[in-house]
Amino acid sequence: MPWAIAAAAVVVLGILGTTFFVSRSDRGSQVAQAPATSSPTVVSTSAQLDLRKFTVARSERSEPSPEPTTIPRGRLNLTMLLPVGFEAGDYDVQILDSNLTSKASTTGSAEMRDYITTLRATLDVTNLAPGAYQLAVRRHGEDWRLFPINVK
Repeated sequence: MPWAIAAAAVVVLGILGTTFFVSRSDRGSQVAQAPATSSPTVVSTSAQLDLRKFTVARSERSEPSPEPTTIPRGRLNLTMLLPVGFEAGDYDVQILDSNLTSKASTTGSAEMRDYITTLRATLDVTNLAPGAYQLAVRRHGEDWRLFPINVK
C-alpha cells in the first residue's frame, strides 16, 4: 500500500511540474509575439564623460583650460567620471545655455568604481541646438560645479 501512495504522489508532482513549465513557456512566447506599437522607438545612446581633467589645481601655476567635452544630441545614458573630491551619493545634473538657463535636467546616483566617483544618469538632449553649453553637477545639498561641454 505505501508504494501505491508514493506512485500516486510522483504522478501528481509530474503533472504539476509539466503544467508549470508549459504555462511558463506559453507566457514567454506571448511576450515575444506581442504586436508592435505604432509609437516611435526611443533610442538611447551611451556616452561616457571623463570630467576628471577639470580637477581644480591647488598650485599657483596657471594651466590652460581643458577642451570641453562633447556629447551627441539624443537620449543619453550618461556615465560621468567625476573629478577628485566628488563623493558617492545622489546628484542633480543640468545642461545650461550661455545665459545659465537650464535646458535639460535629470538626477542620478554616483558610486565609487575603481577609486573613481562614477555618476550614472539618463538625460534627454534631443531638442538642444548644437553648440556650447555648461554641464552643471551637484550633490544634493551642495553647490553646483560647472563643466564646459559641446553638443554636436
